Amino acid sequence: MADLSVRIPLRSGEMVFKNPIMPAAACLGNLVEYKRFYELRILGAMMPNSIMYETGFVNKARKLYGAEYGYITSLGNNSLGIDEFVEKYAPHVPWQESPLILDLKAEDMEGLVRLSERAASAKEVAGIEINLNCPYSVTPTSPKQFWRDLQWVADMVSRVRAVCGNKLLVIKTPTTIADLEEIAAVAKEHGADAFTTFGALVGTAVDIEKREFRCGNVGSGGYCGPGVKPIALWNCQRVHKSVDIPIISAGGVTCADDVIEHIMAGAWLVQVGSANLTRPDFMKKLIEDLDARLNQLGVSNLEEIRGCAKAH
Repeated sequence: MADLSVRIPLRSGEMVFKNPIMPAAACLGNLVEYKRFYELRILGAMMPNSIMYETGFVNKARKLYGAEYGYITSLGNNSLGIDEFVEKYAPHVPWQESPLILDLKAEDMEGLVRLSERAASAKEVAGIEINLNCPYSVTPTSPKQFWRDLQWVADMVSRVRAVCGNKLLVIKTPTTIADLEEIAAVAKEHGADAFTTFGALVGTAVDIEKREFRCGNVGSGGYCGPGVKPIALWNCQRVHKSVDIPIISAGGVTCADDVIEHIMAGAWLVQVGSANLTRPDFMKKLIEDLDARLNQLGVSNLEEIRGCAKAH
């Protein structure tokens, strides 16, 4: 059997993951509801739906559309509140056996810092992922998107680092095409332990019979699925070549070979999102298939292949 473990250096010590597979935010709900399909402790890490300070309202718009080669999703503010998750759900997942990482969203800097401090204070939480789609309610093309100001990113990472202590701090790229190399470099300089290189692209679909958009409150949502894999791999490669920081990659994973591609492009961990919509036990099978495929390829551990892909 191949050694699937991953070790990410922290400010104090390291965090050990039994394998590189973890869910992307939003695809496993509150986590507890998936316990009936497989033991969550088999995952390299656990991540529930995105967390905000207060529990969001119910999004009445169509949340999901099966587009070409993937899905368009629009969950709106239908997110868990930090207190609700920590009190009702966190104690019931195997956080002592698989690191629990929370993807955080807020409307402004102060809210993000306050949310980060609350999340990091929970004993069950091993780390936090800061979602750069902040402020959450603004569209990705708006100049109000804070990540467009690298000084804001620097200040935010520094302030969040100060309140989350020695817990894992991950910064996640915004849902758009961005200057990832610059953002990742700033994130590392100011205290991030890892960088997530892909979330989704913005996508739209139109129902020509009803003359309306098929998904979302504003007619668009996050496009994810097999169709985005080449772009996701490119994002991973870009950051791997330019910034010395552990990468959490994602995008288009449907099988073990996809995971291996992400690792060969430079990933340490790989998030799995839309494939969980195909079958609820997808990640259990994926971990088993990954082990078997690495054995077929003669790979004994992931260090052998991380970032090994070369140009012709």
